Amino acid sequence: QLQPQREAEHWQRGIALYYAGDFAAGAQQFKLHQTVNPQDVENAAWHFLCESRCSQATVDGARERLIQVTRDSRAPMSQIQQMYAGLMTPEEVLQVGEKAGGDAQFYADLYVGLYYEALGRDAESLQRMRSAADNPAARGNYMGDVARVHVALRTDATEKENGDATKSEETRKILLLAGEPSHGYGAHDHWAGCNLLAQSLNNSGLPIEAQVYRSGWPRDAKAFDGVDCVVMYGDGGGGH
Repeated sequence: QLQPQREAEHWQRGIALYYAGDFAAGAQQFKLHQTVNPQDVENAAWHFLCESRCSQATVDGARERLIQVTRDSRAPMSQIQQMYAGLMTPEEVLQVGEKAGGDAQFYADLYVGLYYEALGRDAESLQRMRSAADNPAARGNYMGDVARVHVALRTDATEKENGDATKSEETRKILLLAGEPSHGYGAHDHWAGCNLLAQSLNNSGLPIEAQVYRSGWPRDAKAFDGVDCVVMYGDGGGGH
């Protein structure tokens, strides 16, 4: 804000806007950056990524507005440009990166991972981003930090979604039937065993409510009302 004449230089701000979810502002930042850095495939890729996630946007629409870059000589940038344009597959980009190794492999994993995210292929995206973050070429540089932050953010989001899905599941009721005593104290203790299992289930954090009925089959059929699963723990064989 204090140096508005430098606004076009701030490509890092565009990346921050992407992860903040302000995709329209991010797209505008990368479009502006193109005026001072016109031959940078990475800028074109990030512009595409923001464009593809703007309100009412599509991947095809982002391709139509892809910034054209023809003179970025870094490997595998020309292939990355073609992939975002829909003219090359991610597998082909990864092959080029793997063959060149080092920085090229890092950038191939990074921009294929980001491309997969734009396509909604989140599991494949996170796999590629993890490969990028773990690449020795990613150490001590800004884009390596981007890869590591991406993995941390998306992993946290996935774990939260899975946790929320578990919490939102309907609670399942389990009834454990403890068989009648049949041995001496401390041997075949069905009542104690069922209580131990019920306590473990109820403390698991899963949407489960476990209850124990003592000494054989319930005399009142209402004990089974709302029950999803019945577990019987007692003597085997003819004792059932």
